[in-house]
Amino acid sequence: MVGRLITASVFGLAVAAVACLVPMLVAGIAIPLRWAALLPAVLLGVNVLAFTFLLAALALASPMIGALQSLFTSLVLPLNGSFLPLALYPDWLAEVWNGGTLPWLLLHTLALTAVSGLLFVRNHRRALQESS
Repeated sequence: MVGRLITASVFGLAVAAVACLVPMLVAGIAIPLRWAALLPAVLLGVNVLAFTFLLAALALASPMIGALQSLFTSLVLPLNGSFLPLALYPDWLAEVWNGGTLPWLLLHTLALTAVSGLLFVRNHRRALQESS
């Protein structure tokens, strides 16, 4: 499981790198790199891995993991600013994203990682006990 998670992570990072490099090279768009962005970028990476780990934990207990993954992705994408500018979101949601709330990101990362790990351990034990 860890090997698959690492492989998926490396592949995802490669896709993200290409997604950054293509606009930079083709359209001349520069993405400024700053030391202040390092911690949020690392926390975002850990969040993605924890989300993947959560899906792996659910896959141990549910044969419908594809549907669950689609559901979770469908819920996450509209809320993260991928489809609409933040100005079109309700004021309270735009303020959360615009506020630079590093403590919220840290709390979310810790909570998601803990829940994912606990759920994986629980479902893994169940899967080993049940022969189906």
